[in-house]
Amino acid sequence: MDAVRTIMSPFDGPPPRADHTPLRPGDAIRRAVEVMLGDLVDELLVADDAGTVVGMVTWSDVVAWAIAQQLSAPEP
Repeated sequence: MDAVRTIMSPFDGPPPRADHTPLRPGDAIRRAVEVMLGDLVDELLVADDAGTVVGMVTWSDVVAWAIAQQLSAPEP
């Protein structure tokens, strides 16, 4: 299982809105996809156990990860 921390970008911006519960760095990428599709959003914040925002995952991050997975898969 690949974790969100493998695809997230560092976050260094203003305090985020609390529209969505943030992901945790160890959450599965699949969880990020489920939340994005379910809530119709294209970016999610990633927070540590203290609730400090440490990164962001975007739909572009997920797509790039999925393409990389496909390209690295052994050919049949």
